[in-house]
Amino acid sequence: MICIAAAALTRGEASSPIVVAAARCAPTFAGAKVGSCTLVLRNPGRSADRLVAIATDAADRVEIHSMSVADGVMQMRRLPQGVEIAAGATVDFHDRGYHLMLLDLKEPLTAGGSIDADLFFERAGALPVAFRVEDMER
Repeated sequence: MICIAAAALTRGEASSPIVVAAARCAPTFAGAKVGSCTLVLRNPGRSADRLVAIATDAADRVEIHSMSVADGVMQMRRLPQGVEIAAGATVDFHDRGYHLMLLDLKEPLTAGGSIDADLFFERAGALPVAFRVEDMER
């Protein structure tokens, strides 16, 4: 970790923090094995960054997905490369059809609760976030 940070500073590429807002997950029913979360990511920096991974104790794994509707059929796709946040841009997962898919939940996501997670970015590194569990309707 120290070597990586030193190398980045040597190249003049110190990472800018990503700002997280509206981090929330939909409540699930008892016995559910999957959950869905959204958030808004803002990159105030001068270089693009990319959300590449998410970790939480609430699920065995988390995947970044896109969702679209084609010919009346919903399609969900895993985004193994993550999601880019351009310099100076904001990415609203809900508006863009992105979500975080929590797989093999350890327990139901209960309205009014929260889950802690770590977001991992290519440049900004790890960022701890608390997701509120609440209705996802806007």
